[in-house]
Amino acid sequence: MRDRPRMGSAGRRMAQTDFLTWSMEQDPALRSTIVAVIALDSAPEWDRVVAMMDHGTRDVPHFRHRVRVPGSRR
Repeated sequence: MRDRPRMGSAGRRMAQTDFLTWSMEQDPALRSTIVAVIALDSAPEWDRVVAMMDHGTRDVPHFRHRVRVPGSRR
């Protein structure tokens, strides 16, 4: 079994389900496409949007994790 990528700065390994999904994304035929469209009455206050995203990702730190593949520079 190949070495699973690590997530986040703590070096915690991905769950098997996360690894399966991440691996599938490498193949364009298996890649899932997600699109969201929001109709707004006016332009959003970007400082507020950024603050809300920052707050949300601090509440759920898993959303801030990045994949690091063993042996790669990333």
